[in-house]
Amino acid sequence: LYIMLCGEPPFDGGTKEEFFEAVRFGRLDLDGDNWLMVSAEAKDLLGHMLDRNVDRRYSALQALNHSWILEGTKARRSTATRSSVKKALKNLKGFHNRVKLKSMVQLYIANQHLNSKAAAEVNELFASLDLDGDGVLTQTELVEGYMKFYPEIETELVERIYHEADLDKNGRINLTEFTAAATGIHNHLSETQLRNAFNRFDQDGNGQISIEELKSLFNDNSNNSNQFWRSMIAQVDLNGDGEIDFEEFKKMMDDDENAAGLLG
Repeated sequence: LYIMLCGEPPFDGGTKEEFFEAVRFGRLDLDGDNWLMVSAEAKDLLGHMLDRNVDRRYSALQALNHSWILEGTKARRSTATRSSVKKALKNLKGFHNRVKLKSMVQLYIANQHLNSKAAAEVNELFASLDLDGDGVLTQTELVEGYMKFYPEIETELVERIYHEADLDKNGRINLTEFTAAATGIHNHLSETQLRNAFNRFDQDGNGQISIEELKSLFNDNSNNSNQFWRSMIAQVDLNGDGEIDFEEFKKMMDDDENAAGLLG
């Protein structure tokens, strides 16, 4: 946080010994030209977070509840327009995910999308639904978001939407998963974007995605997981050769299981 606000670390040294000496005895600098645009509230939070006295130093929970964080979260939430939030919720309603490999590709594409110019808008949309500001969406928060804009929607449908968007199935929707589902980017990919995503998975560039490449990409060194990866490939392997070519990959990404019927 210190580096984000002023562009340099709080402590420095020419050697490792000098660095640790600065950490132990150096003075925390919150003044100077680098700090002219930083608010007193932000400096107050940094002072508490970097307090040498461990009994006074803020915990993560105390930092999250600091006025600077809370007010900033409210400000980000308020910038998301009603129409943009409603559009995101509509995209969520149309998001379907039945194929495991497609989930992984969608997360990869979403990560690329977060580095684009649209990242700021996605963050604002996410913050507008993340009521407690903890960085993940719960089912309750999603229900509240839908009830605000679609009061007629059934809770059971929101639960289905929630489980579809929770790509890693950990019971929470993080920012990357939200981007994959709510922006609708998976429905508006160009041939070039699809090809780039395919090439990321096709590590040896032979035009096919193999079990070995999937295992390598997801750091799976187990000898007992081949059946899992075989079953994943089989879901989209139309010619039955045990690998995925670009046409099969493209069809997997283009398939949409009647999402339009949910958009109402």
